Amino acid sequence: MNAETLFTHSDAPDALSSWRAKELREFLAQGRHSFASLIGCAAQPPSLQLGEPHEFVLVEVRPHIPQIKLKDIRSVERFAIGFGASDSRPPWVFTLRDDFPHVLHTNTHKGWPLSLCLSDEPWPEACLHWTPSTFIEDLRGWLRRTAIDGNHAIDQQLEFAFLEWHGDLILPSDFIERFPADGSTLRVSQVHDGPLPTYSAVWGASVVGPDVVCLAFSAKPHVHQPVAARPNTLKELAALLDTHGAGLYATLREALPTKVPEALREKPLMLLLLLPMQRHASGEVELQQVVAAVTERSIREVGEAVGAWILTPDRKYGIPFGMMELDGQPEVPVQVLNPHFKITRKAAAWFSGREPRGVKVCAVGVGALGSQVTELLASSGFGNWTLIDHDKLMPHNVVRHALGDTEIGKPKVRPMSALIGAMFGDDVRMIEASVGAQGPQAVDVTKALGEANLILDFSASVATARFLAIDEPSNVRRASFFLTPDGTSSVLLAEDSSRTLPLDALEMQYYRAACTNPLLADHFNRPVEKVNFSRTCRDTTFQIPNELVSLHASIGAHAVHRFAQHGSAVIRVWQTDPETGDTRSLTVPTTSVTTGTVNGWWLSVDQHVVERMNQLRSPKLPRETGGVLI
Repeated sequence: MNAETLFTHSDAPDALSSWRAKELREFLAQGRHSFASLIGCAAQPPSLQLGEPHEFVLVEVRPHIPQIKLKDIRSVERFAIGFGASDSRPPWVFTLRDDFPHVLHTNTHKGWPLSLCLSDEPWPEACLHWTPSTFIEDLRGWLRRTAIDGNHAIDQQLEFAFLEWHGDLILPSDFIERFPADGSTLRVSQVHDGPLPTYSAVWGASVVGPDVVCLAFSAKPHVHQPVAARPNTLKELAALLDTHGAGLYATLREALPTKVPEALREKPLMLLLLLPMQRHASGEVELQQVVAAVTERSIREVGEAVGAWILTPDRKYGIPFGMMELDGQPEVPVQVLNPHFKITRKAAAWFSGREPRGVKVCAVGVGALGSQVTELLASSGFGNWTLIDHDKLMPHNVVRHALGDTEIGKPKVRPMSALIGAMFGDDVRMIEASVGAQGPQAVDVTKALGEANLILDFSASVATARFLAIDEPSNVRRASFFLTPDGTSSVLLAEDSSRTLPLDALEMQYYRAACTNPLLADHFNRPVEKVNFSRTCRDTTFQIPNELVSLHASIGAHAVHRFAQHGSAVIRVWQTDPETGDTRSLTVPTTSVTTGTVNGWWLSVDQHVVERMNQLRSPKLPRETGGVLI
């Protein structure tokens, strides 16, 4: 292919319809750039199947090239710049030089000229500030950096073998750590069969999944290379892997007869190849790249194609002697898949911008607010969880709950533990009981509370809060988070790490603020009415929209992240305007508590009360006899 003659060009500006193409052509035609000039315009060559009509502006660019260069970038380079009709992707930049070096940040497609990748900025963002001048300068900068082999930044991730796929593959989070395995195997099944199918893999005791047979191999460390065209056949995949030092045909000839029983050879084959990638030949392995492909023909046909066996007329498998000549063997179409790894707690924290915290958390109450806060915390990598709740999920609950209609009738802790456990493959402990209640589960509750590093009370129950503050013997730090009756405000009461300010003391200080702070004058407003959800007069609930619950659940999850990082006690109130959604935060100062026993009564008084009594008593001395207490 001669790239120069591929584009039949002229200078017919009226033939251009793309405004970007018009602007680039006019910019160059007027000589407005000292180091770039216009060659002409061209229609889309028939051999370039770009998915939509394109029109091309042919340009000559003169980059600033140092005298000593490491790559064959020349002082004059010519390119065909392609603009699509929909403007949905960045302009194609095809080189018009057949011997242009296939370096990093170039792309190749079968039968196409080499194309350049100028930027990693998504086109919907880049198009907003695209101009002909900046485009030409980006191209010149790319050429200058490539000439000195500096286009790939030192801290930039290594290049993958190819960047286009036929579908997706979800691998276990520990796939690379266990590869090529201590005998462990993968069971692969197809979970989506659309135009871009998705496969999912789990560890099992057999290579046989419901849909495919999986074989995994490992290659030797190799320096990363420019992105290649996506292989569509086994032959193209083998040729690509040969450049990475992985002989696919030889590996399959050896593995297929010994690792795949005859009974399984009518299934498709999935290949997983681990490519350890280096930045430099003498450098450490920086990236473990997984190449995944599934064949569109059976393993029997694959084995014949690569010379692993010969099928006799009576359909018996014969092993050939020596190396078979593969030319003329049938091509085997493959679907190359994009590997993804299931999320880990550490990765979830990283994506959330958090430090991973593996604290043992005991959540008491997984109702509307508790379920949503717990799910938010767990999905950000926070905590190893134990869930305690005695209640079932009923139809009216799903309006404001993290669980859906399919879980109705089940104890809330069961599907909630499954939901949280499925995030990272954890074993989430669940206890169907009420905190403080007697019964066979009381021992389990006591043990779980004692083993935790943090107890989170979402029950909105005064009785539960008092039990956790006073009667629960463990010295584990506690926090309580709840909504006010109308759902417009949420409250966090969090003990200090040494528990010198326990929950009951914080509760009383919060009540004092609610009584005396004008900003909390409407704090305990109730909805106009309760609604009945079942038969008895006690089966009532408040009308609270889920958007308020979700808003304050997010606030609560953020607050837990914050207070868990330090050891101070916290009383904080968040108030939301139900009309505008504006939310303000109010921090209530905490004061130290003095405790003692008087005539058999346990007495707890905080410093604010002592100071207030002194303020009231001092003006009345010496006649004050105790009226300040009233």
